[in-house]
Amino acid sequence: MAKALTSVEELFDLAASNLKQGLERPNIYGYTPYLEQQQFHECTKVGRYLAGGNRGGKTDAMVAEMVFWATDTHPWQQRPAEWGSGPLQLRCFVVDVEKGVNQILLPKLRRYIPVSFLIDGDFDKSWNAKSLILTLENGTTIDFLTYGMGLEKMGGVPRHMIFFDEEPPQAIFTESLMRLIDFKGRWVIAATPVQGIGWTFDLLWEPGRSNPDNPASPGTFTLSAAKNPYLKTSAEDFDVYAVGMDEEEREMRFEGKFVARSGLIFPGFHPDVHCVELERYFPGGRIPKTWRIYSSTDHGLNNPTAWLWHAVSPEGDIVTFAEHYKRNMLIEEHAVVVKQLEAELGIVTDLRTGDPAMRQRNAVTGTNILQEYAKHGLYIGVEGVPHEVEIGLDIMHSYFKPRDTGSFWGTGRPKWVISYVCINFIKELKKLRYASYDSQKAAYDKNKQEIVHKKDDHAFDSARYFATLMPNLAPPDPFANEPGYTFGSRSYADIVAESAARAQAWSLQEVGDDDW
Repeated sequence: MAKALTSVEELFDLAASNLKQGLERPNIYGYTPYLEQQQFHECTKVGRYLAGGNRGGKTDAMVAEMVFWATDTHPWQQRPAEWGSGPLQLRCFVVDVEKGVNQILLPKLRRYIPVSFLIDGDFDKSWNAKSLILTLENGTTIDFLTYGMGLEKMGGVPRHMIFFDEEPPQAIFTESLMRLIDFKGRWVIAATPVQGIGWTFDLLWEPGRSNPDNPASPGTFTLSAAKNPYLKTSAEDFDVYAVGMDEEEREMRFEGKFVARSGLIFPGFHPDVHCVELERYFPGGRIPKTWRIYSSTDHGLNNPTAWLWHAVSPEGDIVTFAEHYKRNMLIEEHAVVVKQLEAELGIVTDLRTGDPAMRQRNAVTGTNILQEYAKHGLYIGVEGVPHEVEIGLDIMHSYFKPRDTGSFWGTGRPKWVISYVCINFIKELKKLRYASYDSQKAAYDKNKQEIVHKKDDHAFDSARYFATLMPNLAPPDPFANEPGYTFGSRSYADIVAESAARAQAWSLQEVGDDDW
């Protein structure tokens, strides 16, 4: 039983001892972030995404940010006016209670929160293990929820700020952001991207990287183990701890990179190499009349329809210079857009191609997609376009490969480039990946899959139909020297006949309207 304090001297000694422990105890005042962590703390965006490798310091940065706001001691930011001056209501999501809360976050909170902000200077009096709520002396609360809880437990009281330790399920993230609207609240994700290229990459990370000036785009920060100055192990020694990892796993675990576990389709694709501004090459950005114009389409309704326009030079250089990418539009509406776009660009399309599956008849109407487009003046040739994805993929790889000898687009550039205006095509090529197995065991036991992951591949499919149209995209033109010949003057049937003869892959036959 503790001895009762009976003298002023004993009370003074106890107070001095507590003060000494508080001063010696490491807390938020002793937190010194390294450069990337500090950039995260300085960012004032509504949302911030910390993609960190293991031991990169992402959790410390997240907890420090939590403590800065909870104690109203943020050294780099002013408290938002919408938050008022009273206590804050913060929330943190974790994977589970035992590891996420008890083993990871609570020890860090015990370390970083100064005792003067705890109830009676005692962490155990501030922490309610039953409700998983930490209440500070100033009235601010931090409640903890797990990703396994039902959405009904996440409603109710609004929050000033929400933190996510590791990648949240999309439904939980969406529901949580509704709790922030009252106070113009903020959110933080601190995660090692072990899920690879998933929804957080598509909807959060990639928009933050590609369009950082958009207020809706989150701030994005990468914390890698190699940059963490507080690790005892140097980057040169990481190989010792990566013996069980392949290259993708290592990039994810040590560098915090989003990687496609199954492998990217175009790993070398980069906008600086493969994308261009047409104005740099052509006056007014207009395609020269000596270049052939092709259009290609991958049709969808619930999924987007992707129309692309490609120009091919007499030397075989290619630029995809325009796109139409929309879902939930009727064919007649697409036809209007296609014609308007071609009129605005001042181009005459020499040949259209697309998905061979568009020949399939509708059991109700008895017509097919090709016939419906034809009714609106768009004639699409699909004969000879192979169904095998690999054929078009191989051709695309060969044209996308940067060349030491250069191309029309410059030294070190590929033969095929894309205009920056084709934002959806570029977005797909950057993240398109091979299909993956459902389990890690299957992924280890089997060869990597050779098929393309069927998601967000509509512009890619449109482009590969164009690529497979003719193996040689700039063949000798046997008609070029005929009297009266001018580029673009031939009929659609003439162009199809020429292309078929060159590719030696098409067979032409006259058919009635019902068989088109």
